[in-house]
Amino acid sequence: SIYEQNRTRDSLIDVAAFICQYFTRRESLICYSLAKQFREELLYVVEKLILQPDALCSMFLNDCSNSGMDTSIWNITLPPKWPDPKYPTYPAMRENNLRVLHITDLHLDPEYAPGSEANCSSELCCHAQSESNGNFCINSAAK
Repeated sequence: SIYEQNRTRDSLIDVAAFICQYFTRRESLICYSLAKQFREELLYVVEKLILQPDALCSMFLNDCSNSGMDTSIWNITLPPKWPDPKYPTYPAMRENNLRVLHITDLHLDPEYAPGSEANCSSELCCHAQSESNGNFCINSAAK
């Protein structure tokens, strides 16, 4: 099929980036980076679509061919409900207990570039292509 050709698969990523940019009004760099990062997941969803292209088109555009499919009826099989979780019991509090609040934001950014601009004008900083706020690096990303 056409979908299995790599050229078409890459075009789907371009379409996903365009849709992201059009509907979210984000920079093209952000949308393209997201589409590229989640490429395999996006392609998996497209591959598993039950709808033929004309049916999918008719869902969004009235001008497309009418596939005769009723798009208002969707069956979604949900997994069985999980049992109630068993919460651990904690020892009783004492006056001399040390309380610690640890807040963190762990994430993986495969495009992170050490030494790149950390205070840029874009929503995505610390990348090799991040724009600086001038001709010099204001805040260098950690190395």
